[in-house]
Amino acid sequence: MVSRAHIHRLTAPVVLPADPACSVVRDGAVDIDESGRIVYCGPASAAPGEADRTTAKDGILLPGLVNTHAHSPMVLMRGMGGDLPLLRWLREVIFPLEAKLQPSDVRAGMLLGSVEMLRRGVTTSSEMYFHAEQMADAVLTTGARAVIGGPIIDLPGLDWRTLLAAANSWIDADGLRSGPGERIELSYAGHSAYMLPPEALEAIADEARGRGALVQIHVAETADEDAEQRAAHGSVPRLLDKVGLLDGRLIAAHSVHLSDEDIALFAARGTGVAHCPGSNAKLASGQARLADLRAATSMSGWAPTVRPATTTSTCGRRSSCRRCWPDCPHRTLPG
Repeated sequence: MVSRAHIHRLTAPVVLPADPACSVVRDGAVDIDESGRIVYCGPASAAPGEADRTTAKDGILLPGLVNTHAHSPMVLMRGMGGDLPLLRWLREVIFPLEAKLQPSDVRAGMLLGSVEMLRRGVTTSSEMYFHAEQMADAVLTTGARAVIGGPIIDLPGLDWRTLLAAANSWIDADGLRSGPGERIELSYAGHSAYMLPPEALEAIADEARGRGALVQIHVAETADEDAEQRAAHGSVPRLLDKVGLLDGRLIAAHSVHLSDEDIALFAARGTGVAHCPGSNAKLASGQARLADLRAATSMSGWAPTVRPATTTSTCGRRSSCRRCWPDCPHRTLPG
């Protein structure tokens, strides 16, 4: 039984619980206990007992928005490499800059990106970037929530086996969720099928499955990035299915260049798709088939500007980093 001591009640003319039924509660209330957990959401007239403190809000009260794919420390590189396609942008501008980044740089970038998101109602982001411990510390400092993974990639000087082992060690040491209010969730961040060999993708799938962890990965962002994988396997989604990645919790970021068969496969596996219109526009990557994905019931969320995420976003139910409200056992308010 929930103690009614130290309950903070928020009231509003309209409350959107963001439940599966898409309920709209008129003259609603949300009760928050002293630990920050939501203990009631519904009509104010039916709220249990008296609240220690009541705050009346105007307009609509709804859960924090979720950015389903971000590299927020890249706010430090904002504006660099404009008018370049993805692979040239990465190889000529971003990779050389990232090689010079220090852990303190990543923390500063994550602090700025997190604050910018919070100012626009985005309370959770799904992050893939280096020095992930610094990102986690920054997010806990701002009071936000994040799903975090250090990228697993195969490049000169970066061995995917070492990066995967580091991800395993962190999850095994701290658990999947940690920090005040369990506001940090750890994940496996395999960069992409074109930056990892199939055996690496299969190893990530195995390790994530054994720990019940989310995997986030870039999929079919541009038309020419994965020509080799398409030639060998038919498509990247088919490759991901072969190695077992679609059997678990997965966010497929971008997913611009998908066939009808790819969309049907994602829908059949319950794969989450992060739609990134801002990034896709910046890099002229193309236009994702969002309407077709939604029609096929492949769950989709928004990551409006991946570098950085600074505008509001929404998330589909299976895109993994969302906390469904009010039935999720991990529901909390930031901070």
